[in-house]
Amino acid sequence: MRDILVILISFLLTIVTCGPTTGEDSCPRQCRSCKSNIVECGKQSLAAPPKVYPQGTKTINLEGNHILVIAEKTFDYLDSVEVLKIGGNRVVALRNDAFSMFPNLATLDLVDNKISKVSKRAFKDLVKLRTLSLNRNKIESLDGFLQYVTNLFQLDVANNRITTIGPDDLKSLEHVHYLDFRDNLISRIDSQAFKNLHNLRYLFLNSNPLVTTPRFEFGSQVLELVDVSHCDLKTVPGPFPSSVTDLRLGNNRIIQVNHTDFLNITDLQLLTLNDNDLHFLQDGSLTHLVKLQELWLRGNKLVYIPRSIPDSVRKVHMDSNNIQQIEAGLFSNQSHLDYLTVENNQIRQIQPNTFSGLRFLNMLNFQENQLQTLEKNTFVDLVSLNTILLSNNPLKKIEAGAFKNMGNLTNLFLCYIGEENFELEGNFLTEMPKLQKLQLINSPGLADDLMAVINDSAVFQAPLQKMTQLDLSYNNLKWVSPRVRSVFPNLLSLPLDGNPLRCTKSLKWLKDWMVSSVVSFYNVNEIVCETPLRLKNRPIRGIADNEWADENEVETNDAVKDNLKETTTVLGNKDGGSEFIDALQQDAAVLKTKPVKQRDGRQSGTTKPKDVKEQPKSKGKGRKEKKPEKKSKGGKKGRDKTNKDKAKVQ
Repeated sequence: MRDILVILISFLLTIVTCGPTTGEDSCPRQCRSCKSNIVECGKQSLAAPPKVYPQGTKTINLEGNHILVIAEKTFDYLDSVEVLKIGGNRVVALRNDAFSMFPNLATLDLVDNKISKVSKRAFKDLVKLRTLSLNRNKIESLDGFLQYVTNLFQLDVANNRITTIGPDDLKSLEHVHYLDFRDNLISRIDSQAFKNLHNLRYLFLNSNPLVTTPRFEFGSQVLELVDVSHCDLKTVPGPFPSSVTDLRLGNNRIIQVNHTDFLNITDLQLLTLNDNDLHFLQDGSLTHLVKLQELWLRGNKLVYIPRSIPDSVRKVHMDSNNIQQIEAGLFSNQSHLDYLTVENNQIRQIQPNTFSGLRFLNMLNFQENQLQTLEKNTFVDLVSLNTILLSNNPLKKIEAGAFKNMGNLTNLFLCYIGEENFELEGNFLTEMPKLQKLQLINSPGLADDLMAVINDSAVFQAPLQKMTQLDLSYNNLKWVSPRVRSVFPNLLSLPLDGNPLRCTKSLKWLKDWMVSSVVSFYNVNEIVCETPLRLKNRPIRGIADNEWADENEVETNDAVKDNLKETTTVLGNKDGGSEFIDALQQDAAVLKTKPVKQRDGRQSGTTKPKDVKEQPKSKGKGRKEKKPEKKSKGGKKGRDKTNKDKAKVQ
């Protein structure tokens, strides 16, 4: 019986010992884990990779170690591996047959190493390799090392030191779809370099010192994207297959576009020629591009928008050129244009009806031009227009009828318009029933005129229900009409930062609104009083009901203050000057008891008729009274006045 037990125990121990091993049991001790057929050996400070891995391993991660060289005997044979990651190491060379132990390898990642030498047979036997990433290395030449990866789908050799693409360097890559050569030192490409690449779809040659290119012979008729931007090209490269839909030529030194440059690219949808030295595009150079949808010409030296832009184009980028005007009739009634930006040009005038009939137009950007007047019929019947940007122009006048039937306009920007004697004819806001955002930041004259329009119930009758944001910050507003609440009943934001507000009783309504609503009244700083002096820099929302000033308090004190300041400047250092100032100070005390005319024409102390509303007078349908010009301190009139004052003192 005892012998039988010994035999049985020995048999059980044999089964346990000889049973199948798990991945964890055979995981290299230098690695972190071996789970789900993935061996994780990254960031372990390895000078050399482990040779043996568990059976069935599909992915080996060796990223972020200190591996220097990969040679024939670096790894043992393992036909299950499909993904090998060796990025972020210190590999300087790939020896012959370096990866021959992985016959089923599909993805090889060698990104961010120091590889300068790749032996010709380094990738031998990798017939199933689909993705090869050699980005951010020091490779100077392809030198035939791609001849064995005939089924490669994607090749990334960006950020290396390659100088030339020869006629046979890519010859074996008949199945490649994606080639990335960006950020190399390529100055020469052979005309037949891409001839054998029948399946090429994406080609990146950008950021290379290419000055000229040969007449390419492309074998692919399915090429979709070609990027040759950020080079030193002086002429348009090509020819390209008709299948190209995306051609990027920005940031070169191209001077002109000839009418034959894009002749055969009939499927082109995106063309970028931004940031070149373009002086002109020959007439007809774009006409045949009937599928073109987006055109980039920003940052050139063009003086006009190219004629005969195809009706299919939806977006045109013309910022930072030397455009003087936009010709009437430039866009046909069949145009699908929905986005036009001509920011930072020299446009002085938009001719009436220039955009008439553009039923798809959604956004117009005219910022930073030289527009002085928006004439009648400038923007008419643009039923789809959503946004207009007109900031940073020397605008002086908006004529009545400049905006008509703008039924879907929601955003209007008129900021940084410095003209103080602005002339606003009528009320353009009534033509924009769906307006939601109006920005008038740092546009003092226009803001004053608009406030007068808002305050005139005869001019502004119907409220704008959709308006939620009205930005009047950094203007010269001393008063805000209480009609703002009724004209824009759904406001959520009314920034008034940087305005010299007079805290008189006529402004108390604003404080009441501030403390009883969710409306935001500033972007940066709390709204404060500028005058009278006793309330200066006090937050409006904190002023008590009995602290609000009368109109005569502000106007009289301000007048005396200004008079004293001027006289002190002129006579402060003259004989008798102090006596004259004392006299003025005595006059100031008398002035406080004298009636002062208020905004409605009455004198302080008189009874207000019941039918007269206590509000500022309108300036007449938005037209602002012309302000008197300031006299120069050194002018003749100033000198005459000073002499007379001095005579009185003496």
